[in-house]
Amino acid sequence: MLWPGAPQVVAPRWAHFDKLAHAGAWFVLAVAVWPALRRTVKGSRARRALLVVGALALWGFGVELLQGLVPHRSSEVWDGVADTAGALLGTGLMIVLESIQSAEGAVTGSTEESQS
Repeated sequence: MLWPGAPQVVAPRWAHFDKLAHAGAWFVLAVAVWPALRRTVKGSRARRALLVVGALALWGFGVELLQGLVPHRSSEVWDGVADTAGALLGTGLMIVLESIQSAEGAVTGSTEESQS
């Protein structure tokens, strides 16, 4: 929390659990952002992927940088790395799912055309 004496969140005592939480959050962000960019950004999947991962990586490292300026907070480079890894994984999943959907559409379209 951002104020002194704030209640502390109790996290599991797994080693590096916070990095998993960071990666998971940025994974969800990438999955959520991908469909919006699919409709608004023209160009290849690679261009959209670079935009998603780049923006989320900047956001993650920016948050860490600013967190270091807030009293009672700390900043860790590895949290930014975990954020970026989550963004990469989420974007990768969306690329795979979009590729499968496109391939199924191509197969379905070619089958329908041959039956007509």
